[in-house]
Amino acid sequence: MDSVMADDSPSLAALPLSTHKAHNAEMVRRLDSRVDGYVIGLEVDEYWTAAQTNELIQDLKQHTNKPIGVHLTPTTPLEYVTHADVLYLQTGFGLTQEQFREKVKATLLATSKPVIVSEYSLQSDTAYARALGDIACEMGAVGTGNGRSVNICGQREKIHWYKEYETEIVVAGVVMATLYAVSRFDPPLQLRATEDGYQIGVVKKITKNQSIGLNYRNDGSYIAHYRFEF
Repeated sequence: MDSVMADDSPSLAALPLSTHKAHNAEMVRRLDSRVDGYVIGLEVDEYWTAAQTNELIQDLKQHTNKPIGVHLTPTTPLEYVTHADVLYLQTGFGLTQEQFREKVKATLLATSKPVIVSEYSLQSDTAYARALGDIACEMGAVGTGNGRSVNICGQREKIHWYKEYETEIVVAGVVMATLYAVSRFDPPLQLRATEDGYQIGVVKKITKNQSIGLNYRNDGSYIAHYRFEF
């Protein structure tokens, strides 16, 4: 991630939005291929209004397809996140686990945006920090910023290949079924699936040991194959 505005530069924050827009566009030009996304600013509710922040986000989206996040003070005014893709949640420091849970829960319930719990400990390698990070992941945060023990974070539903390609599978099945009907391929349709994709195919026996087939893959390509079995 690349933050395009610090939270300790009042003289910079006071510059016209047109200056910030030009700066952001230049940062995208220089860095877009090297970053995963952008944060429009740190603790932006200290120096910009929600309207200004969302205006800058919308302008930045004209220059990049990378996700754009917003980082706020612990008060977390959600009107700042209207046009953002990600909320970087600062819970504040020194919270008990119960207080931390309440803050994370309240935020997750209040927004449909993905939440990265980013500031909850001054040290990231302590047992305290890791425990809070684990709690955030358990509750549904998609990421953390100050330490955790678990590798997988976030409880959002995994999109399996068969959901992502459901429409294509149906269409391909109809195509292959039609091919079987007109070409007298041998039933049934064959589906080969992995977590990353699928193939739908038909096969026709030529002799006892020889067969030909045609497979449709999820990348839209067709593969013809010949098999001879000893």
